[in-house]
Amino acid sequence: MTNTKPKGSVRKVAGDTVSPKARGLVAPGSLQEMTGSTDTDRAMVLLQETLLSLWSPKELSEEQLDQRQKAALAALKAIAPTDEFERMLAAQMVAAHSAAMDCFRRAMLEGATFDGRELNLKHAEKPMATYTRQMEALDKYGRKSGFCRKRWAPSPHLRPNSAGAASRAR
Repeated sequence: MTNTKPKGSVRKVAGDTVSPKARGLVAPGSLQEMTGSTDTDRAMVLLQETLLSLWSPKELSEEQLDQRQKAALAALKAIAPTDEFERMLAAQMVAAHSAAMDCFRRAMLEGATFDGRELNLKHAEKPMATYTRQMEALDKYGRKSGFCRKRWAPSPHLRPNSAGAASRAR
């Protein structure tokens, strides 16, 4: 059995490795902050997995590709993983977001049929649901940073009760 690469309109980010240019997207000293890992090799594998999960059509210019990669790395940094479990979830969350956004993009292509739009919007539901479950997993895991904590905006109809939970104002 021969190992052939599939032909298509998608380019991988520097093949199977993170290129020196992609490594340049990460400012010196921010690797640990971005990935939560003190092990440079593990951190680079996480970055590689994250960047390779992005939709990268050949039509993108190098500048556009860099912008996508920087946005993905910024999202990874915003999630602020602190251990191996959170690192894996963070990379998967970036991938799920990218997949959902690509489905939305395809649904809105000029000339798309009604059935094509509907199909792509339905496909977007799967990575969105996955993302939601990943957020819940981070919350259940006990994030100390408060990033994934459920938040509620004060409302004139709600007030905190003696236990600190929201209750309807009477």
